[in-house]
Amino acid sequence: MLDELVICRTTMKQILRLVSWVFVVFLFGCAGLSKEMELSKPHMRLLEGAALFGEPVQVSESTAFDPLQINDEMRAFVGDIASAKPETARYRKLITKLERYGYYDESYDSTLTSSASETFASKKGNCLSYTNMFVALARVANLDARYQLVHMRFPSWDVQGRLLIKNNHINVFVKGPSCKDRGYADYEASGCTQDFNLIDPDPEAPTTVVSDEYATSLFYANLSVKQRIEGNDRIAFSYLRRAIELVPTNPDLWINLGAMYGRFDLHKEALASYEIAQRLDPKERAMLSGMERSLRAIGRVSEADVYARKIKRYRLSNPYYLFAMAEIAYQEGAFKESLESINQALRMEKRNARFHFLKGLNFYRLEQKEEAKEHFLRAQRLGRFDDLWLKYVGGQESSGLTG
Repeated sequence: MLDELVICRTTMKQILRLVSWVFVVFLFGCAGLSKEMELSKPHMRLLEGAALFGEPVQVSESTAFDPLQINDEMRAFVGDIASAKPETARYRKLITKLERYGYYDESYDSTLTSSASETFASKKGNCLSYTNMFVALARVANLDARYQLVHMRFPSWDVQGRLLIKNNHINVFVKGPSCKDRGYADYEASGCTQDFNLIDPDPEAPTTVVSDEYATSLFYANLSVKQRIEGNDRIAFSYLRRAIELVPTNPDLWINLGAMYGRFDLHKEALASYEIAQRLDPKERAMLSGMERSLRAIGRVSEADVYARKIKRYRLSNPYYLFAMAEIAYQEGAFKESLESINQALRMEKRNARFHFLKGLNFYRLEQKEEAKEHFLRAQRLGRFDDLWLKYVGGQESSGLTG
């Protein structure tokens, strides 16, 4: 049974395979941003986790962080950029210096969530990590930098071990400077968008500026994902509780909570969590699979069947979900089934480098070397697939995959 989690960016024997969804979100959608919500006693019972662990889980069991924490080295890095005029000059000088010091090199890691200072030191991280770093540095440079959620037209998916992870995305909005035709930045009438998603960029996606508190909640949610992947369920729960208590109006957080309960067959608590998410955003579809599983488990079969039909329609219309299905089949050695899913995805997203690279891998494993080479070359022409290369090839240049 495969666990499915929601997270920034970031699962079948075919798409109808019965899977257990656990949504753990890196970055979350915008629904609920303007709502207010007080945590009631039923809410708090869900957040205490006593049904899961036999006793309440405290937020103090996980480590508190300031994602925007800066240090003297970062202040020195900004230096006299902070006094440059006008603000457009400060913005461009900061980007130029980051480029010169290698912060735009191939160091994106979708699995690594870190604070501003940690990302500055390691030059590695996911979109939230780099966004933390840029917001912190930009503010030292006297720029009005804010977190900005990106509402991807198609949610993307990633596979880590036995977990299927739904990725969402965040970037930076800097109010004021002009950044037209500036490399990594997209032009905005009232400022600049700085984006670190070099794998699956979507410049046409709508965005919403969010508070530092909201971004901190996402940070804790990502740490919850990390702990969940490592098998530390109690610490994962504590981080998720931190996230929800900061921003209880984010439906994806409640979906993650429902997924944790469902994972351990506590379906009453799972459904209660999903229903909170559904009230916050009736259009959200990420909880459908979890609801279907929990309803079926407690014998509400006819309701579960309704959700199953909705899930099938939704998945078949999402090329990134189909890509995740193809990844799972590839990992299981079902290369022909993987090709079926990736071909479905490519019918909707013909120019996706990662899709073509995975198709090439399948052909290679099926010993169809010419077809493999064709799709490897097409992937190279279309864009980046660093994450897949590291996951499935790594240092195996001698295997012939690069030939």
